[in-house]
Amino acid sequence: MRKPLQPLLVLLFLITLKNTSAEGSKELLNSSCSNFGYLQIWDNADPQRNFATYDCPSTSRLNIRLKAGDRIYYGYATDVEDVYYRIKNPNGTVVKGPALITSASPKGWINTCTKAITGPDSLYAGGYKCLSMQAGMTGDYSIEFAVNNNAASYLKRIFLRFDITVKSGGVVKTGRLWSKNWDITTNGSNNAFSANLFVYTLDSVVTKINFNGIKPHGFTIACNSYGATDIGDLKIQRKSNYRQIILTSNGIPGTPEYKIFLNDPDLLEFPTGSVGHLTSLVLQTCGQDTNCIEIVVTKSGQVEIILVFPTGPNVTIIQEVNAGTNCISWNGLDGNGLLVPTGAMIQLQSNYLRGITHLPMTDVENHSAGFIITLLRPTTDWNGLPFGSPKLFWDDSLLTDPVNSIDGIINTNGCTSGCHKWTNRGTSNTNPEVINSWWYISQQKDTIVQYCAVVLALELTELTATNTGNQNELYWKTLSETEIDRFEIERSFDNIHFSIIGQTTAKNTATSYYFQDNDLSLVNFNFYYRINIIGKSGSHKYSKTVFVERKTSNSYKISTYPNPWDGKNINFLLTGIDEKTIAIKIITLQGKIVYQTSINRNNDGNFTDLLSPKHQLPPGLYLLNCITEKEFITKIIIVK
Repeated sequence: MRKPLQPLLVLLFLITLKNTSAEGSKELLNSSCSNFGYLQIWDNADPQRNFATYDCPSTSRLNIRLKAGDRIYYGYATDVEDVYYRIKNPNGTVVKGPALITSASPKGWINTCTKAITGPDSLYAGGYKCLSMQAGMTGDYSIEFAVNNNAASYLKRIFLRFDITVKSGGVVKTGRLWSKNWDITTNGSNNAFSANLFVYTLDSVVTKINFNGIKPHGFTIACNSYGATDIGDLKIQRKSNYRQIILTSNGIPGTPEYKIFLNDPDLLEFPTGSVGHLTSLVLQTCGQDTNCIEIVVTKSGQVEIILVFPTGPNVTIIQEVNAGTNCISWNGLDGNGLLVPTGAMIQLQSNYLRGITHLPMTDVENHSAGFIITLLRPTTDWNGLPFGSPKLFWDDSLLTDPVNSIDGIINTNGCTSGCHKWTNRGTSNTNPEVINSWWYISQQKDTIVQYCAVVLALELTELTATNTGNQNELYWKTLSETEIDRFEIERSFDNIHFSIIGQTTAKNTATSYYFQDNDLSLVNFNFYYRINIIGKSGSHKYSKTVFVERKTSNSYKISTYPNPWDGKNINFLLTGIDEKTIAIKIITLQGKIVYQTSINRNNDGNFTDLLSPKHQLPPGLYLLNCITEKEFITKIIIVK
């Protein structure tokens, strides 16, 4: 007799769920009850250790990413049975609790480690008796805890077991539980923490941290883009330091910035990002207090620039950069503090770091095996080449215990596996070390050699761009240009990638310039322009960038002739406008109206007229404005 299918399907369903992880103690214990790793609140009764507590800062919240209709299953067990919980929705409204869970509670208390690793009984056979809640909206929910339901009770409590499992669309989802500032204990300075945590950077890069048996006792885990402190230049920020020294300097130790997960973040909710690349590096000026090293990148990141001089030590500058053009300031001095003269040959070595991640850990005693960092996603560079394994870096030179550094006080060349080891730190509860390590997923190294350019004092007094439908018109003006050789006109569609579309020879006297861009792509409506001012010495500087938008109603065409004209009579033609009357104004660049009239549409559907100002207009540039009920059209006209 054939056996019924229903029990077999149930068994297969349970096996499938068994192969899908819950989230909580299972990850912190690395799936073994013989390991150590427990959440905690108010370690050392310290108000700064406010992880997952009532009304804690957003950087300390314990978050669960949910979609409307998702259901969470949860429970915990604490060392003292006086901890209340409550759950807030993405708007900050309490939607569950406050409620106390104890060993006497019918649901929610996880009484064994095995049950915590197994998961909720609603999903897994042999699991703990769980509580559950369905999400009413999409976003990040948060779970908060308080001793005796009192937000001001700073009593240390340890969560011996906890679990928060998300079920979405009938499927258990991992990678939904995250915080920017986890607070964890191993319940003993000789107990090892062997978990893996997953960092999700602001540019959506995911790396895995294998803590590899670190022995930290009570500690915090946070990641950011700069280091142990949020003040000072990046070379200082990335150095390990003491918490009290950072606080005295009005800094925030180990500032949380990135999301950190117990599993690889859910790919749909936390998608993979892409990394940018460096497109241009130019030293614009030398010989003054503030000089600009111009760097252009396609995405934000961190750039390290080393200036190598013919004489004198090198100078290193580290700075965050945004997508587009960035000006990195240099004081014009070499490593000895001496002014670098114009004409000197300088080598610029740039290192553009992508997916930069700092791990500043507070109050960590021993780490004899070192970290292991693995890149999960993305796996290829912008040009399709695969990334290598991330290297780990550190600088513990500010710490006063060099003998406690096992594999070196400083490593700025990079270490690939089992890196940054120390012993006998984190022994002071009042002033523990903030020990920082950092890595990135890729780097783009470039080197250029150029002469220290003469400072160009020229500034454009005016730069405007207008659209007339099928063309863009640029106008700029100078007051003095004795040092200038030419002007190169550059155009971009994204304000990042610029290309030269024309050039004009300098007239070596104060004058006005006019350039017409007729090569407008039909698929582009946004245009960015800048003028590259080239000096006779070969140095250059950029003007500001101006933006012009092509009219979406692209059927009209406006023309005037002659242009340039004599300021007396000019023929006007406008086609493609479906209106009866238009208003015409000619104004100066300062906004003064020098001529105005109205024109009716003629029999062939166009607008034509001879524009004749009452008085002859003096030489210069003017704006011809055509105004209808639906359009405002501007064209530059030139009077000789």
